[in-house]
Amino acid sequence: MPELPSTSLQELYLIQNSIHQIPRLCLPHLTILELGGNKIKEIQGLESCVNLKELWLGKNRIQMLQGLNTLKQLRLLSIQSNRIHKIEGLEDCAALEEVYLANNGISKIEGLDANVGNCSHKQRAPIETVVFIDQPQNSGCWV
Repeated sequence: MPELPSTSLQELYLIQNSIHQIPRLCLPHLTILELGGNKIKEIQGLESCVNLKELWLGKNRIQMLQGLNTLKQLRLLSIQSNRIHKIEGLEDCAALEEVYLANNGISKIEGLDANVGNCSHKQRAPIETVVFIDQPQNSGCWV
């Protein structure tokens, strides 16, 4: 898929399109990106989406949380029904409030320390919602 040029586009929905790779998105005004139900294996190409607030990546083939470090405005991350076994790569998502992790292979809840609870960083809002209820794919439960 070719690089998408910069525009004033704020919302982009590409659900169930057999996308294998996220193209490099030059969309600095984008606030919502929905890529659920595709065949994406890796989170990449989002470096220029600095105003992204919601990222929907459910029902893909993602194995690792990566490529999110420039998404400082990200409030919601939906990554359910993928192939993730470990929660990591969310340390720089200072605005993150909601994370959806259902139907992955996560067996231990760790890697959210920088995002949850009483944070010492004044600019960081704690995650308010973590949805992680589903057995047997995830072998833990936490809300």
